[in-house]
Amino acid sequence: MEKNLLKTSSAAANIHLEAVTETNFKACIQLSPSAGQRRYVLPVVDCLARAYIYRDVSETLAVCLDDRPVGFMLLRRDPESGSLFLWQFLIDQRCQGRGCGRKAMELIIERARTDGRSPRMTLTCDEDNEAAKNLYRSLGFTVFSTQEGEIDMELRFRA
Repeated sequence: MEKNLLKTSSAAANIHLEAVTETNFKACIQLSPSAGQRRYVLPVVDCLARAYIYRDVSETLAVCLDDRPVGFMLLRRDPESGSLFLWQFLIDQRCQGRGCGRKAMELIIERARTDGRSPRMTLTCDEDNEAAKNLYRSLGFTVFSTQEGEIDMELRFRA
């Protein structure tokens, strides 16, 4: 990735989501969160394997800055309730702190809110991952369950 592209203060304005495909999956596999975040997320290659196993209910998305993947999302839809579960989410260490993660979350929330199938979006977060908890809370997620060092959060779209 070009350093000048990543230093752009308006980087978040150029964020969009794309399906992971044969043309961008290699770039996605190279993504890595900061050292302090690595224990919270699986490597992208492991996420792609899970997506394949659960292909009937999962989706993989590249978080792109212009035409370059800078992040990754693995989503799973509950076939009974329609709820959308954010299974894995990461932003590459070179793009963290620039609003890219927030913008990606805003985009997926808006898509889930307007697709007509999702009554809510859920995720699980490590209790000690303060950066993630703060991001999710600021986007309207609330805790609905805690267990063994993890918190389950939700954002309801309709009752």
